Amino acid sequence: MLVGAFALSLALVPGMIFLPIVKWAAERESMPLMLIAGIPAMIWTYVVIAISCVVVFAAIINNSGVGLFQMLWGYAAATGPWSFLARKDAEAGNDQASMPAFFSQLGVIAMMVATFINPDGTDFFTLIYWFAPVLGIGLVLQLFVLWVETKNARRGYW
Repeated sequence: MLVGAFALSLALVPGMIFLPIVKWAAERESMPLMLIAGIPAMIWTYVVIAISCVVVFAAIINNSGVGLFQMLWGYAAATGPWSFLARKDAEAGNDQASMPAFFSQLGVIAMMVATFINPDGTDFFTLIYWFAPVLGIGLVLQLFVLWVETKNARRGYW
């Protein structure tokens, strides 16, 4: 779990290239520039989450008897590093990391349901078909929450 969290942290680094621009735009209260710089960073995070969760889950359940215990092991292995990183981010004061971790867990549960329905359809593309919509809902919801928080902060509510 610790090696996975470290590797995933390194995979997230390219998305952080936009964060100084987001911070600079936030200081100047430029919402369009914040969106232009912030959306690619969030999309990169969600893409890394999707690829890592689907690859790990598929690797664990592939060519196994696809029983409940293999699916639970796949769930734990796919979501464990993200939960660990979200907890560490929350301890550091970043409350935004819990939403991608939560939706990755829901996405892996969707893959578990897909595997239960069709145990032979455990290839990457079939699993991403079940995982991506859940993660997409999480991305849209997180963008909406950030938009509302930014709008309220500009009005002085926060």
